Amino acid sequence: MSFIEKLKQRTAAVGTSVKKNVVRRIASTEVISTRLEICNSCEHLFKPTNQCTQCGCFIEAKVRLKGSSCPIDKWSREVDEETKSN
Repeated sequence: MSFIEKLKQRTAAVGTSVKKNVVRRIASTEVISTRLEICNSCEHLFKPTNQCTQCGCFIEAKVRLKGSSCPIDKWSREVDEETKSN
C-alpha cells in the first residue's frame, strides 16, 4: 500500500471517529425543542442576536449540546448512560 493510500485510509478513520464523537454530544430533538421554547420566552433573551444575556451564549447553538445547561436553571443538561459515566 502506498503512502497516499495509507494516508487516505487514516484520514477516513479519523473523520469517522470525529463524527461519532460530535453526534454523541448533540441533544435529542425533543430536548432541543423544549429548550428553545423556554429560551424564546425568557426575559434574558436578547432577540437581535438570539443570545442569552446571562451567559452570552448563542441560543441556537447552546440548546443543541447535551452537556449545556441554563445559567439560571430553567433547563439542565441532558443525561444519558454515556454522560453518567464521565
